[in-house]
Amino acid sequence: MDFKDLHSKHESLRGTRIMRLTKNLTVTHYALNANFRQIVQFLNGFESDSRIFSLDNRNELNALMYELSRLFLNYVSSSSALVDHVRKVRKEFSNKELDNLFEKNLANIKKNEYIIFFKDLRNYTIHDKMPPVLANFRVENKADGQVAKQSLCLAKDELLKSSSLSGKTKIFLNSLDQEIDIKIILEKHHTIVDKFHKNFYQSIVLTYKEELRELKLVEKEIQEWMTNHGVN
Repeated sequence: MDFKDLHSKHESLRGTRIMRLTKNLTVTHYALNANFRQIVQFLNGFESDSRIFSLDNRNELNALMYELSRLFLNYVSSSSALVDHVRKVRKEFSNKELDNLFEKNLANIKKNEYIIFFKDLRNYTIHDKMPPVLANFRVENKADGQVAKQSLCLAKDELLKSSSLSGKTKIFLNSLDQEIDIKIILEKHHTIVDKFHKNFYQSIVLTYKEELRELKLVEKEIQEWMTNHGVN
């Protein structure tokens, strides 16, 4: 079989279409994880920099708050995009088994208070303004003495004033501290969305394992043809 025939065979396989659809999901999942790692790294750096609350560093603190707003916008946008892309891919497959699994997983996360909160927070960020962020400095009493702690938080009272937030989100907010630790809620939210994606991705791989196996065999044929004809 010549290369043209191999290429045509490759393009005609259902596994090829499946792989391309799942690749789109993988790219979106990568963006979410990269944005998550970046903002957590930023927050960790802030928590370990005791100089930042010095009056001499006021401009630096303001610049950090701006940067946090940018990172936060990137994260909430990519998390929403991942859920939307999973929904779109599910429609492309038109598979009853995948549909049932998707609906089950979606139903579970749609009622999760962190998912509802971040969905509202995305709408707040896009249609209202950037989330109100506070730099929190406190002293905690420990068995061996007092320890200074610092973190970046969302201002609950300011968020509650917004009409962009649903009733469920406002109930959830009222159950949280006055100053909401951004890193804690990010980690909880990311765990849920990450699991949602992985479950759906693995379901695709298992459902279409024969189609994907056939694709690998054809790709192996193509690689062998290229090797035999001196194409690296």
